[in-house]
Amino acid sequence: MVVPVLHASPLWGVKPTQIAKGPYFVPRDRSQALGVYSMGVTLGTMVANLVGGWVTDAFDWRAAFFVVGLPGLLIAVVFKLTIKEPPRGYTDPARAETQDRVSMREAIRELTNKPAFWLMTGGATVAAFCGYGISSFQSLFLVRTHEITTGEAAIWINAPVALSAAIGTFATGWLATRVYQKHPGAIAWIPASGLALSIPLYVFAFTTQSLLFAAIGLIIGGFVKYGYITAQYAIGQGVVSMRVRAMATAVMLFVVNLIGYGFGPLFIGAISDIFFASGAADLGVATDALTRNQCHPSVVGELSANLQSVCGQVYSQSLQSAMVIMACLYAASALFFLLTWRRLGKDMVDRN
Repeated sequence: MVVPVLHASPLWGVKPTQIAKGPYFVPRDRSQALGVYSMGVTLGTMVANLVGGWVTDAFDWRAAFFVVGLPGLLIAVVFKLTIKEPPRGYTDPARAETQDRVSMREAIRELTNKPAFWLMTGGATVAAFCGYGISSFQSLFLVRTHEITTGEAAIWINAPVALSAAIGTFATGWLATRVYQKHPGAIAWIPASGLALSIPLYVFAFTTQSLLFAAIGLIIGGFVKYGYITAQYAIGQGVVSMRVRAMATAVMLFVVNLIGYGFGPLFIGAISDIFFASGAADLGVATDALTRNQCHPSVVGELSANLQSVCGQVYSQSLQSAMVIMACLYAASALFFLLTWRRLGKDMVDRN
């Protein structure tokens, strides 16, 4: 797959080869091009927080879902009507296969012979598992721990974090492109380093009592961590032949979405519930005598003084513990990307 870029190349410092009606990027520039593409995830999150946070405080969270989600339908129509399929295989080496279609059996056979692809997919899956778990509960954590509103958390904390993550995503692609010729493995070890570095930053953000320090930890953590999004696409495209790139991307996203996005939020919620029940039991409250929902600020006043005291001690602390545990799991993702690095020299299709 050739990567089309809709922005003028001087803005991003890349010199694409010109063909037909638009710019396309050769493999050595693919990391940076995909870094620009991958910014859509984090920039979209930023806009969603800026708009959705205000709507949530002004109306409710249901209205926020509609306001943030509906524009996507319009964009989908515009995209369909204006974006054309790029020439297939244009930037590939002359020796590359030009056959357009490949059977699923052939595609899977090629993928099974690419350990770097599966190691990268493992790293991306764990990163998504942690990232979507944390992002799903980040606003709730800030509300419980620092006593701000959901809208304030979205606008003043989550939006800057998302912007920082977008910049970090682009920076990873830019840096990998600069060192690609001499060190093609940079697209694996740079995100691995970022994922490892994010762990102490997130732990600090989730344990400090200062909202300002928490915001700083989350912003820097997002900057160094999200480069893995660039890596997952660049590696997925780079280790297979032209005919298999679409299948490789589909398989990678299927695994990442099913496990990472699907189970990450469920896991962190379950861990938080376990800590809540354990903390309440340690304070002498039976499991069936107090639920997390009863500790919500809107209804906690209906409880006895003793149960209100228990809520005050375990309501936010249980989620804090779950967030710290989830952040530490980024170590597994970093390890997967380091192992990917060791295989890229053998599995990368070309370096041109």
